[in-house]
Amino acid sequence: MVPELRMRALSMEVTCLDVVWRDLRETVSVRFSAQEDAFVVITLNGGVDVRGAGSDLFEALKEVCLRLEEMGALLLCNGARIDVYPSQMQRQATRGRRAYVMTLPRGPARPESVDIFAPARLDLVGSVAEQREFFERWLLS
Repeated sequence: MVPELRMRALSMEVTCLDVVWRDLRETVSVRFSAQEDAFVVITLNGGVDVRGAGSDLFEALKEVCLRLEEMGALLLCNGARIDVYPSQMQRQATRGRRAYVMTLPRGPARPESVDIFAPARLDLVGSVAEQREFFERWLLS
């Protein structure tokens, strides 16, 4: 194996998360890497891959979430919660792997930081647009 390819393969992480399609829930494989351009790939049980790429893991995950939304599905992870968004410093230091849990109104204390690939409850997850709207309201609070 070419050393460059081996290094890239070793830096990829794999986890399992749930996807909800209307009333159905399925566990899917999630592969991601923050080397060079970040990417996220989920493999649905039918063998279909849903891919996203971006400048960091949060951007790549947002692309995957948008594609899932088009299919009528939601990925149940912290990165898809409407109240979770990374700061610029987190994006640089963790390549978007960690993000803050924001509360309204914004308080003086630093918000809790979470792994965007950790599981989340369905009632906390929303669309990419809802997440962006919550973040903008939080900034103004």
